[in-house]
Amino acid sequence: MSEYNKYIPEDDEAYERRLYEEQKALANKNTEEYKKAQRDAQRKREEERRKQLAQDKIELMKLKSGVIEESETIKEEEKVERVLSFKEKVANFFYHYKIPVIVGTAFSIALAFIVYDTVTRRKPDMYVLSTCNNGLEFRTEALQDYFEQFCEDLNDDGEVYVQVITAPTTNDFQANEGNQAKILTQLQMDKTIIILTSDGNYNLESKRDENGLYTEDNYVFADIFDDLRKHYPDNESVDEKGYHFDGDSLKEALGWEEMPDNVILSMRKPVRALGGSYKKMEKNYRIAKDVLEQIMKDNGDL
Repeated sequence: MSEYNKYIPEDDEAYERRLYEEQKALANKNTEEYKKAQRDAQRKREEERRKQLAQDKIELMKLKSGVIEESETIKEEEKVERVLSFKEKVANFFYHYKIPVIVGTAFSIALAFIVYDTVTRRKPDMYVLSTCNNGLEFRTEALQDYFEQFCEDLNDDGEVYVQVITAPTTNDFQANEGNQAKILTQLQMDKTIIILTSDGNYNLESKRDENGLYTEDNYVFADIFDDLRKHYPDNESVDEKGYHFDGDSLKEALGWEEMPDNVILSMRKPVRALGGSYKKMEKNYRIAKDVLEQIMKDNGDL
């Protein structure tokens, strides 16, 4: 017996112990009954939930199949659309259409540049190809101004513009390679009729090997020039190569008193060019011949 219990009579102690045991048993019983009640309630809720889901599934199938138009158990939620701000709208649009926007912008810029370049680019009324390597290649602008005196506004754009394309042939292989390509390009066009050459930078008579191929590096001019002697048979300024382009009027216009006398103005024979037609080239030839005759008159050679 504990020190505390020695003050309690034995009968009271037994009573207290019995009462404690009964209360403990009752508490355990209540706890088990509570837990059982909770489990029963949970099972009941789950069963009701399963029944409700099954019923909702049936109602949904009826709605989809058109058996019923509306259901008391399934209520359609009203969608509330969120109103985006202007900044959010721009960000959303760019997020979904970023690549098309970038491609479209790049295409628009390129198209605008092409249109601007096409509209603002000067369109030549005539082309003159110069292969001279005697210093004339450094006077391109003055040479253009000289030819424009004798040319008309052929494309009706309100101005006369003669473009002189320089491609001097020299002993520099690399320079020649680039200029040869430039020359060949012009020879494919039906607008380039007048060609200026130095006295010795092309062969009038083509040299070919046993296979019929040209053997000279400057073969590009072989057999393409018209013999101007048939048009001006008694003119001393014209020989088998063309018109000797070295008159006093030209020297004055170029500001080049020491201009060498080996510049030849030759004219291509009309052919069916890759970049045009025989008919167009024949027309351009007549225009170039008229310009040539005005130049010859200006220099006192006609």
